Amino acid sequence: MAYAALVSLAQTLKQVQVEDCVQVLFGGTKEHESLHENIMRLVKFLEEFPEEHAPAVRPLEEATRDAAYELEDHIERYVTLSDKFLHESTDNEKNTSLITLKDTLHKHIEGVKSLIEHVGSILEVATEVKNAFTAEDSSIRSDTSSSASGSSRHEPSEQEKLVGVRNDLIQIMDRVTGYESNLQIIPIVGTGGIGKTTLARNVYSDLLIEQHFDVRHWATVSQEFRVREVLQGLLCKEGEATEHAETLIERVYKNLKNRRYLFVLDDMWHDEVWDRVRRAFPDDNNGSRIIITTRLSDVASAVDSLSPLHRMEFLNEDQSWDLLRERVYGQEHCPRQLEEVGKLIARNCKGLPLTIVVIAGLLKVNKTKDYWASVAKNINEAIATNDDKFFAILSLSYDNLPHHLKACFLYMGIFPEDYMIPANKLIKLWVAEGFLKPSRSENLEEVAEEYLVDLVNRNLVLVTKKRSNGGIKFCGIHDVLRELSIKRGQDEIFFQHYKFHYTSKSNLVQVPNIQRRWIIHTSVGSYLDNIQISPTSTLVSPIRSLLYIYGHDIGILPSTPQFCLLRVLDGLKIRLKCLPDEIFDLVNLMYLALTFDYSYTSCFPARVTRLKNLETLITNDPYGYTSPYSMSSEIWKMPQLKHLVLRRGSISPILANEEFSPSFSILHNLQTLHVVDLPLTVEVILRLPNLKKLKVKYGSRKHYQTNGINNLVYLHQLQVLNFELAELPYDLPNIYSFPRNLRKLTLRGSWIPLEKMFIVNSLPNLEVLKLMENSVEGGKWEITDEFPSLKHLEMESINLNEWIVESDHFPCLERLFIRECCYLKEVPESIGDIATLQILTIKRCNSGVEESARRIQEQQQSMQNDDLKVHIVPVPSETAY
Repeated sequence: MAYAALVSLAQTLKQVQVEDCVQVLFGGTKEHESLHENIMRLVKFLEEFPEEHAPAVRPLEEATRDAAYELEDHIERYVTLSDKFLHESTDNEKNTSLITLKDTLHKHIEGVKSLIEHVGSILEVATEVKNAFTAEDSSIRSDTSSSASGSSRHEPSEQEKLVGVRNDLIQIMDRVTGYESNLQIIPIVGTGGIGKTTLARNVYSDLLIEQHFDVRHWATVSQEFRVREVLQGLLCKEGEATEHAETLIERVYKNLKNRRYLFVLDDMWHDEVWDRVRRAFPDDNNGSRIIITTRLSDVASAVDSLSPLHRMEFLNEDQSWDLLRERVYGQEHCPRQLEEVGKLIARNCKGLPLTIVVIAGLLKVNKTKDYWASVAKNINEAIATNDDKFFAILSLSYDNLPHHLKACFLYMGIFPEDYMIPANKLIKLWVAEGFLKPSRSENLEEVAEEYLVDLVNRNLVLVTKKRSNGGIKFCGIHDVLRELSIKRGQDEIFFQHYKFHYTSKSNLVQVPNIQRRWIIHTSVGSYLDNIQISPTSTLVSPIRSLLYIYGHDIGILPSTPQFCLLRVLDGLKIRLKCLPDEIFDLVNLMYLALTFDYSYTSCFPARVTRLKNLETLITNDPYGYTSPYSMSSEIWKMPQLKHLVLRRGSISPILANEEFSPSFSILHNLQTLHVVDLPLTVEVILRLPNLKKLKVKYGSRKHYQTNGINNLVYLHQLQVLNFELAELPYDLPNIYSFPRNLRKLTLRGSWIPLEKMFIVNSLPNLEVLKLMENSVEGGKWEITDEFPSLKHLEMESINLNEWIVESDHFPCLERLFIRECCYLKEVPESIGDIATLQILTIKRCNSGVEESARRIQEQQQSMQNDDLKVHIVPVPSETAY
């Protein structure tokens, strides 16, 4: 983890620009720049050093990591305390606290000077090591084409393709679609990583299965299950967090009554879950099915002793090689010179699909015989020295990662087991953590996205859901790989999980002062008054990130003096009754996400401007029904902000007499804005020149300026717009206009006349268009101009009854979704002639739309067009509710 520590330190050094600090801490500008140069030389050393020799320099890496951590702690602590000293040193210079503060500052200065010398000595050793290995191995060079240090720009690979388990798929499909009318339980059993979830996912996602069942739902149970969450997931709408389990069971039972359903309960560790939820599933003798995956035979047997277990077996040697070759080369042939060593590698993976897929991720990045031979050797050595052969093999996937990806992989272990991780959140967290190396041609968000795609292509991260434009929306990690990331993360002093359970009394928790990141798990009803660091180090605290997992009404926040160096505070999963004042003393924060009751806070405090490093601010209301709160107009004094997400929060407008005040900034760095009731005045719009994503909702007529939407054209960098009117305004604008660079447009309540949709057609880069409830007005949509770049079109709950379109109007369309358009008579036959169309989905529309979709499907099949997949989900029967 030396690489991540050095990159973070380099960024911290660049942020120390105050002349007094530079002079006192480093001895001057020249010395400051020299230290930064030495840090980057160490970064380059790690990037270029060959992985096969890495064990020889592990002690040097650890020494480098520890020195970088300690030096960064001293620098940041000094900067923070010196700012505090300036505020407190008024008249009484002899104040005891000020004298103590001076002494502490002096200790940090001495610590920095000592560590600068230490870094210099480490660099000397690194240079000697590099020269020694260079003399005997010419492979140390920065431009190696086969090196794994470059990031891939390929699209995310397919995660669910089955190889070697075709018979398993056929057997499960037969049981799911069999003629037995009573409720059938189908347990799938096998060791971790053998492919149980992949098998179940292929059954669940099959088109025939989707059309066969009225209701389908997937629930991941995992080791830290919560029965209430499992039950709420089975409902169309979530209940209150405090709703009793018995009430939820009744609601689920009523919702499923007389409906044919398929449920997958994935990764079940406890038969207790089944004992508590089984009464929620009615048996109406209509062919409903429940698939359960588990690695424990006794759990599967306890679920239903009458149901035969489907036990998944390890792959044989031929199947193992087929899977490895397919994951590395796809449909291409493996070169003959690699086939022998490739088969050896596949055989040594011992038939476990997960290990084969992960090792394939290594082999893809370097397809040379020498590299493959080294991987085969490493696998043999790992198996010989480790009782858990599979875990040992998987460890190679981490050890062989390029340095810039190691911290990103370890970070996946922060999230709960089987958690669907929002890619946007993950990227923002990576950026705030500081371990991403900046690129001259890309911003850090783009670098992070590139790293995520690289991890996906290496089969270390799963894509669980894609965006409408094909990008990654949610991702995850296999639980076995998560165990690996947690173990290595603890060893690398990268993060630690802390779990606190229910207690009837408030309590004070002490945890050791070791790890850089803390992940706090709390059970429902837990209440922690405070967290304190055990006094293993009285000088500095290493904590940089605090992330809370689960929880409800919990009064838990860090003690400011001990957590003053926090960069990341993610409290979105816990519920605070009010917004704590202590937050605004955490001046090093770069990422802040909180959920609190808006009813206690009519306006977000102006003190937010104290957070001068804050780049991401996310707030949420746990209840959703309180009135929106207003962000102080001081937010316009925070030019460093990149992402501002105020769910049910608005921004106070700049007053007329303040419009040209120099204290109010143009927010050049702001990329994401999610607010309600945004004043769409020219003055506001022009202060957001580089905004890329805007989501805005108007809850009432009084906040919406009739012609304000037309001012959006001045957002020249805007790529994503989500616009919603909750109420019909008094006067609709005569014409709508949108920024020319839009790539994704979502409209709801906008009431655009269908005859004026040419305004949307004219957007040259538009790839995704979502026309949601009341977004358009009129019953007939006749398209006369093409959508030149549109790939994804959704129409939901709009009053469209006639749609006239030709296939050449959509030259790039790949996906068409029509949902709950109950007045639409049919899908135009010309839709089937769109050469690029891959998916046509009809959900809960009338019979005319369904029949026309089936005709399109039959016509395309008769023309041998198997690329078009038609999905039809009928309207639920009246007895469903």
